[in-house]
Amino acid sequence: MTSSAQHILVATSTHPECDGPLRSGAALAESLGASLGIVHSLGRDGFTSGPFGTGWLDEDRIAAELPHRRELLRKQVKRCGLVTDLATSAVVRAGSAQVVIAEEIQHQRPGLVVIGAPHGIGSIVDRVVRTSSVPVLVARSGSRGRYRSALLATDLSVPSRDAIVEAGRLFQHHSESPERSILFAIESLEEGTASQDVWEAKRRAGIYELARLFEDLEGSDRVDDVDWIVRPGQACEVLRNTAEDFDLVVLGTHGLGGYHRFLVGSVVMETIRSASADVLVVPTGGGDRSWPPPSEANR
Repeated sequence: MTSSAQHILVATSTHPECDGPLRSGAALAESLGASLGIVHSLGRDGFTSGPFGTGWLDEDRIAAELPHRRELLRKQVKRCGLVTDLATSAVVRAGSAQVVIAEEIQHQRPGLVVIGAPHGIGSIVDRVVRTSSVPVLVARSGSRGRYRSALLATDLSVPSRDAIVEAGRLFQHHSESPERSILFAIESLEEGTASQDVWEAKRRAGIYELARLFEDLEGSDRVDDVDWIVRPGQACEVLRNTAEDFDLVVLGTHGLGGYHRFLVGSVVMETIRSASADVLVVPTGGGDRSWPPPSEANR
């Protein structure tokens, strides 16, 4: 993983609801001193030959559509108040969006990918988040990449700690680094089911375990200036309710062919769907993250 984002890749459609992610990517690139790239997929529908459009991509149809899409990108870039050269240098390709994005991540090797979170999130965001080898920022339509407060979730596992450290490295050169709070949910307790004394003992134990998890970090990775938040209840519900007070949520994935324990896929995607904040998903650990399969990527 990268220790800072020297290059940021924004995956965008030309719809106005993706203006926010583009603005966020540009603002973060400026603040971090990073370069900015744009990738846009034409999709597959209408650009394939053969029976029922199920064959190979039709280069003639693609060539005819490219000028129109670049003009739409130019208008989007202008709407966002950015230099129009970004539209000219954008990568515009035909193919399924998740395949195009995955291949551009491998080719451009960004330190951060920014993608939109449209209403009714589908498989594109899900696939990108699940398979990306670099952090993915899922940004809202009104996002501007300026964060005052960040909520970082942990299940007391080393991979979740690594995700928090990586997020800190990503923003360590940010001109407006957000105030950080670290959240741990005690799932063995439901809110209101324990006496005040029992809950206070559990809360103190949770804070102690959080401190132990981060105590061996050194230098700029230390998490000294944070608030520890320990709350009872199921992780997904606790995270959803707590996230209402923050404008950035940070989650980690374990990279083990799926999500594990607290950081299961349903928690990550439910947070992306329900939170009003932007969500930064940071991959940690090993595991098979190779997607798409070669047969699909080469179509």
